[in-house]
Amino acid sequence: MKFASFAKLRELETFSALGFDGVELDSCELRRLDDGQFDALIARMRALGLEACACSWIMENTVHICDGAFDREGWLEQFERDGERLARMGCPVMVFAAGPIRTVGRDSESGRRARRIDGFIRDTARVFKSHGVKIALETVCGDYTDYLTQLRQSAELCEDSAESNIYLLTDIRHLVRAGDEPDDILRYADQIIHAHIDNPIGVKRVAPMPDDGYNYEFFIRRVAQTAAEWISFECHDEPDWLRDGPVSLDYIRALTERALAGAGRGRM
Repeated sequence: MKFASFAKLRELETFSALGFDGVELDSCELRRLDDGQFDALIARMRALGLEACACSWIMENTVHICDGAFDREGWLEQFERDGERLARMGCPVMVFAAGPIRTVGRDSESGRRARRIDGFIRDTARVFKSHGVKIALETVCGDYTDYLTQLRQSAELCEDSAESNIYLLTDIRHLVRAGDEPDDILRYADQIIHAHIDNPIGVKRVAPMPDDGYNYEFFIRRVAQTAAEWISFECHDEPDWLRDGPVSLDYIRALTERALAGAGRGRM
């Protein structure tokens, strides 16, 4: 198991110094780079010893798939360019989350909107598959969306992941806030290829700490039995990464090593 953090490009040196194996990058930020800048980023990450484990923010939260003005074909063309770049970078996963872009509402049109979203996710996965990049569908709690809020709902859309190229992402904050069933992590273990962690009960999304009063073991034990190779820290608001980052990383790494040992698995 390897460990990453969400990171803006300006923060790469920080997370390398803290001992993270990789970073989860912002797709919207990458799109603003020209080809020369993108090549320079790849060289910079190699020099820092950081892998790109995934990209998030597949679309801005101001975009909505079911809006009449949604440029479906334009986005699929953008994803072709994204897929080519992620392949060049060696980034294996694009996260499909962004709850606000996939709300369906509660009216007579909800079913039609859900089918439209499902179709777009499937087409997105086909585009990325042609570049060898997997889609990790993130289950997002009701704080952000009203659709695909539990793992079992997301799993229905995956169908045969090897064929559809749609896999699952489990996030401790969304799992806890949605009241989702933790054992569904085990039920869909072979489809779960990525995990997010932070403090799910904090006012701000801060790094998990050994003294913050929350028991992360229920989540770590289950994730250790999935196909996930990375746990990514989603802690945008952590006030002092230089102070708290090493403590948090060592803590979650130790919990994971213990869980892997208990599960009889040797992936480290």
